[in-house]
Amino acid sequence: EQMGAHMRLGARWVELERPDSKVFKLYGGAKKITERHRHRYEFNIDYYDRYESAGMIFTGKDESKERMDVIEIPDHPFYLAVQYHPEFKSRPGAPSPPFLGFVHAAANPTSVGDRLDSCLKEGP
Repeated sequence: EQMGAHMRLGARWVELERPDSKVFKLYGGAKKITERHRHRYEFNIDYYDRYESAGMIFTGKDESKERMDVIEIPDHPFYLAVQYHPEFKSRPGAPSPPFLGFVHAAANPTSVGDRLDSCLKEGP
């Protein structure tokens, strides 16, 4: 049976383009990370400008800049969505950066900015 599209499996490079983004800070200022993918979904690039004009920003892309991997709403305390699977790299005592940020935001919504700044200072 034909499923359509191509399955993206395994570790893939994600470029974090915006130093002012939550994801950039969560990953300690890394400009490029590897994360595991297992999906066949992609963002329709025809809607890129419409999303950005509505206030969402694409802060992580693949190396070709054709696939969107991370999207955020800058004015929201913690609106961060990823296309990859951060749970594949999380371990007890070493949660993936998106999970760590999410749990911190849920527990301390007023101090999210402080936590992001401390992640940035710790480095990748």
